[in-house]
Amino acid sequence: MKASDKKLFRKNNSDPYVKCRVASQKYTTKVIENTLNPEWNENFALFIDMLPGATVKFEIFDDDPAVDDSLGKCELNVLEVMHNNNFKQQSLKLEGVKTGTLDVRVGWMKFSDDKKDFKIETENVKEKAALFVTLEEAKDLPVTDTANNTSNSFAEIQVGENKDQTKTIKTSLNPGWQESFFFILDTVDEKTKAKIKILDGEVEDPLGDISFNISSLKAAKDMTVTKSFPLQNSSSNTATISAIFQLKALVPVEDDPLNNYVSGPAQEETLHDHSAPTDPLISS
Repeated sequence: MKASDKKLFRKNNSDPYVKCRVASQKYTTKVIENTLNPEWNENFALFIDMLPGATVKFEIFDDDPAVDDSLGKCELNVLEVMHNNNFKQQSLKLEGVKTGTLDVRVGWMKFSDDKKDFKIETENVKEKAALFVTLEEAKDLPVTDTANNTSNSFAEIQVGENKDQTKTIKTSLNPGWQESFFFILDTVDEKTKAKIKILDGEVEDPLGDISFNISSLKAAKDMTVTKSFPLQNSSSNTATISAIFQLKALVPVEDDPLNNYVSGPAQEETLHDHSAPTDPLISS
């Protein structure tokens, strides 16, 4: 991404950043300090749940200790990207300001179950894989509420620098979350881990954890593992967490993606009876 035109900014210097949104999916770039000519050069992926009517919305802000002022906004129609501008550089006119543009490159990628696709190298696209994780349930957790012989717990999952967490299940030593998460991976090697911690919902004391080697999914059937894992670092010797891990390669669609797109229920992907997003949109 690159913003152009000094008239876009209202001060001699600004600290601009961009927020990008597709439906409920959001991404925020880093702040470029003290510049009237910001260049972010960031790649990121956003999943599309429903394609018809989907738009990619960008808004530039000036980072400020008081209030972050808007410096202009613009948007792209996803179908237009897929049909005419897939992975093409575009200069978008900013709205809400007298003049200014934002340079972006947006492209459609597809999921692949072919392990050979991890080796595909594509210029300016660093995303290699998508990891889907479903946290089903935990059993025999340690008691944290001794008065009621129970626990209030939630699970936190971290992949690289990205974290997410489940809701808190109260008054249960066997919480059932049945929540799914997904992560974009730049690399998949022996150092790529998914770390899951179970924490007390009141004081966030650790109740146990696991570390899963994501690269092991390449050798698994359908690149999927469904398993009950014994919790490490837990005061309960029988504590476990049940989870589903599924890996998919990300492959750029070089021709018109609409040629292979099927609308309606057949287009929906399913992850072991858990709904999965459609193919991702990559922006840079």
